[in-house]
Amino acid sequence: MKDLRVTFPEPCSEKWEAMTRAGCNRICGRCDTTIFDLSEYDVYQAEALLRAGDRICVRARLDAEGAVRLKPHPVGNARRMVLAVGASAAMLMMGGHAAAREKEPRGEISGMVDTSWPFNLTVTAKGDDGRVYRGKVKRDGRYKIKKLPPGTYSLEVTGGCGDPWSSGKVTVRERETALHNATDPNDCIIVGMIEIEQTSG
Repeated sequence: MKDLRVTFPEPCSEKWEAMTRAGCNRICGRCDTTIFDLSEYDVYQAEALLRAGDRICVRARLDAEGAVRLKPHPVGNARRMVLAVGASAAMLMMGGHAAAREKEPRGEISGMVDTSWPFNLTVTAKGDDGRVYRGKVKRDGRYKIKKLPPGTYSLEVTGGCGDPWSSGKVTVRERETALHNATDPNDCIIVGMIEIEQTSG
């Protein structure tokens, strides 16, 4: 059975911890809306919830593959609820490659950030001399940091959902692109409006 693919068109900046408890769920004081905790639902209950109304807001914990952590179904089931953009970003992780740069006088770092929430992320490269360079992560997870002097750089991913994480070190050489992919070790917690992805056919 196919996974249930979802999107989060309107993430919310309100803190779950500051909301008023309402059983297993909470009430957002800013918009007086019930926020459903998806960890209390199995995949079928969660799907029924999303199909029951036009505007459903949830708290969702996503793993590094973009799967929403749900309550196990009583009879066991391999079906998952997954973030649509997370699945496509994971596939693109397979397609990167390093390329030589003929005209650029300095090096680059290029790669993919494999995370369940690739929005508003920045990859920061810090050189041994303390200088800092940054590159924004695109919606598909790709990033590039240009015009780097040759050397060794420590990488960190910040922004988006969750705490910053270190992504190790990479060596940059003159007129080359160093390939470096980063995988988010943390679950991502999202609070906000959720929708089932609309597919044709």
